[in-house]
Amino acid sequence: ATAGQTVQPLTITGQNLGGVTSIVFTPGAGITVSNLAAASTSVTARVNIAADAATGTRSVSVVSPAGTSNALPFTIRAAAPQITSLNPASGETGQTIATFTVSGTNLLGVSALEFSPPADITVSNLSVLATTVTARVAIAATAATGIRTVTVLSPAGRSNTLNFEVKPPPPQITSLNPSSGQQEKTVTRFTISGTNLGGVTAIEFSPSN
Repeated sequence: ATAGQTVQPLTITGQNLGGVTSIVFTPGAGITVSNLAAASTSVTARVNIAADAATGTRSVSVVSPAGTSNALPFTIRAAAPQITSLNPASGETGQTIATFTVSGTNLLGVSALEFSPPADITVSNLSVLATTVTARVAIAATAATGIRTVTVLSPAGRSNTLNFEVKPPPPQITSLNPSSGQQEKTVTRFTISGTNLGGVTAIEFSPSN
């Protein structure tokens, strides 16, 4: 079972269980047992494991008027990470995001932050807290645009995924030719130079009149 999980039901099988009145976890911190039902060869119960319950192996025994049973092991594992948001949720080709923040739960222990597909995205400077993971994310100028998925990994497992969009960079203009004009004259060839101009759909003057 994992920290934060409710096991419903937990079933213990054995002999002489009809008179069992309690299930005992040792150590018992962070575990609550309820809805116990006993039959001659089985005992069932609802077991709530707190989110902050210590991981590791505990012993489980049952108690009846006839005494306490032998013990069996019960292992609590860390819960798998869950991610809820990305900040920012998009980036541009050629951009380096100095602080890329992934928020969620159960993030302590995260050892990797992955983009899929991973081509042309480099993750470094990973820093981990219980509810946030931060990293430096460099997007190559040659990175394909579109949606990628982001996930984090820890010893407890792989998280769910969230979408991250790689966008083309905005156009940058460096010069106008000509850079002036006369009233009632038509500039037959007006040239704007710059970078990332392939997708330009409009030229705007401000004010426009």
